[in-house]
Parts: sequence; C-alpha cells; structure tokens
Amino acid sequence: QNEGLVDLYGNIQKAVEDIAASGRSSKHITIVIDDLSLVEVAAKGCFNHSLDFLRYCYTLTSEAVR
Repeated sequence: QNEGLVDLYGNIQKAVEDIAASGRSSKHITIVIDDLSLVEVAAKGCFNHSLDFLRYCYTLTSEAVR
C-alpha cells in the first residue's frame, strides 16, 4: 500500500547502516527531511503514515548509534 515509504525507509536504513559500519567515531547521525509534503506524497496522502515514518527514522538512528 505504501511502497513509496518502504522504499524511502530502506534507503535511509541502508545509509545509516553504512555509516555505522564505516567505523567512524561519530555518535550522531542526522536525517534531514526538508519537505514533509514529499513524505506525505510517498505515503499516498496519509499524514498518520508520514508521522509513523518519522518515528521509524528516529528509532533507526537511535538504535544505530548505540
């Protein structure tokens, strides 16, 4: 149903995993989404799915830097 968000999340997850695996000493990963309306388009207009997506991104980055 929301393949756009799944694809976007997969791309972000891969980038976070690549950064974590690179051995960089940074304890912070920042994801910048400069236009939430594009996330909403990927979610096919569902604002609640857009918010869920942002929560998943937060969880992903929180787990990756531990």
